[in-house]
Amino acid sequence: MVAVILDGGHGFETKGKRSRDGSLRENEYNNAIVNKVAYVLYKKSIPYRIVSSEWSDVPLLNRIQREHLFNQELKDMGYSPIFISIHANAARSSNAEGYETFIVNDASNATLNLGEIVHKEVYSAYKKHSKKAKDRSLKKLNFYVLRNTKSPAVLIECGFMTNEQDLELLKSDLFRNDITDSLIKAIENYDIYSERRDS
Repeated sequence: MVAVILDGGHGFETKGKRSRDGSLRENEYNNAIVNKVAYVLYKKSIPYRIVSSEWSDVPLLNRIQREHLFNQELKDMGYSPIFISIHANAARSSNAEGYETFIVNDASNATLNLGEIVHKEVYSAYKKHSKKAKDRSLKKLNFYVLRNTKSPAVLIECGFMTNEQDLELLKSDLFRNDITDSLIKAIENYDIYSERRDS
C-alpha cells in the first residue's frame, strides 16, 4: 500500500516567492494544498508525513533529511512511500502560464509512472478552471529535492503567481479543492499501478 510524503516547499518569508501585487505568497498556496491533501489522506486511512509545515523556510537539506527518515519509517511499517512537492510558479514575464510536473532525469519506472499519473490528473483539474489551460508537460530536471529523495518523487507547479489569470485560480478555494481531489485520485491510481507491478 502506498504512503505519501508531502512537501510544501518554501517558507512564508522566502524571497521572491510571492505574486507581484503581494496578494499571494507561495507558502500560503503550497501549505493550503498540503493540508487539504493530508486531511483527505487521513480520512481515507492512507498514511502520510509532511516534511515542511513550518512558516519559516526549511532548507532543502533538512527537507531531504526528513524525507529519508519518513521513507524508512514508512517502509518499516510495510508501506511504499512516494514524495510529492507542491509549488506555485513564477516568471519574469507575466505571459508565462500553465501547469507542469517535474521528475528527475534518470527516473525509475516507478517515478516515471508516478509523474505521468500525477500530471494527467492535476492538469485535468487545472484545465477545468482555465480557458487557455496551457499544458507545460511532464518534464525531467534534476531539482535537488527530486534528485536526493529516496522515494519516487514528483514536483508540481500549479500555475504562475506572476500571471493574472493563474493568480486568481491559485487564490480560489474551488481551484484548490479540485487540485486536492486530483492529487488524491493520482495517489489512488498510482497505488493500483504499484499493486499490479508488484503482483
